[in-house]
Amino acid sequence: MPSDRPTRRRLLRTAGGAAAFALAGCSGGDDATTDGPATDQSATDAPGAAGTDRPDGGAARTSTPGDRDALALPTVEAAGSPDGEVSLRPDGKVSFVNFFATWCGPCKKEMPDLREVRAAFDADRVHMVSVTPESDEAAVRQFWRTYEGTWPVAMDADLRATSRWGVSAYPTNKLFDAEGNELSYTGLRHYEDIAPAIESALDGE
Repeated sequence: MPSDRPTRRRLLRTAGGAAAFALAGCSGGDDATTDGPATDQSATDAPGAAGTDRPDGGAARTSTPGDRDALALPTVEAAGSPDGEVSLRPDGKVSFVNFFATWCGPCKKEMPDLREVRAAFDADRVHMVSVTPESDEAAVRQFWRTYEGTWPVAMDADLRATSRWGVSAYPTNKLFDAEGNELSYTGLRHYEDIAPAIESALDGE
């Protein structure tokens, strides 16, 4: 467990609320305990909000002007993730950004679905990156290897991306169109939910 987690959680609580964008976040219960080496915690959505999935489990879509300022974060070198930096929302590509934490049970559970998403869409058309607020590179690397991530994973230790997009629970997934506009969904956690949303964004290119 990263030693700075309590401080980071306090900072996350001040990052602003976007609970409408949060998925069924780490809030204890069955989802908060899964197999795997990373340490789980109960009520792990301590950033300040629970998820707000619609009762029918569907995806509620809104569109807001995208923040045009490019944001790149350092990556963790691991299987599927190159060393260096990665842009979270490169120009001209639909971008799927997954916010997660290694100690989050639901984040572990959604990894197979995210692998399926990555395999289903050409990387030349759909950019995909996962972002964690943690600063323990070894823990992130181990998580990525254990749960077989096949796309870049980046560390947001200073909470730039977390604050910019008001992430308030884990996991939170955000989708941006090719022009950088944010397409906000709730309920995006399974492949069957995520894939149609990405296809819709591609159709709008």
